[in-house]
Amino acid sequence: MKWLPIETAPKDGTAVLACRFDYGTRSDLGSHPRAVSFKTFHPNSPGKGAWRNSQGHKENWLTHWAEMPSAPENWR
Repeated sequence: MKWLPIETAPKDGTAVLACRFDYGTRSDLGSHPRAVSFKTFHPNSPGKGAWRNSQGHKENWLTHWAEMPSAPENWR
């Protein structure tokens, strides 16, 4: 898996893994990868794009992204 800068992530609604890497302090507490997608609509702020998790909550301070891995072959 290759982590890329969040600025290069697709903003077409594609789900990606994203996280925050804080290289200044080398502290990655709470930086576990999470599935997000860039959405430009939310009932409280129509037209404003934001990275949102599967529950629709805004994910701030993301710095890197990677493609979602494939499911295992024997996954049901």
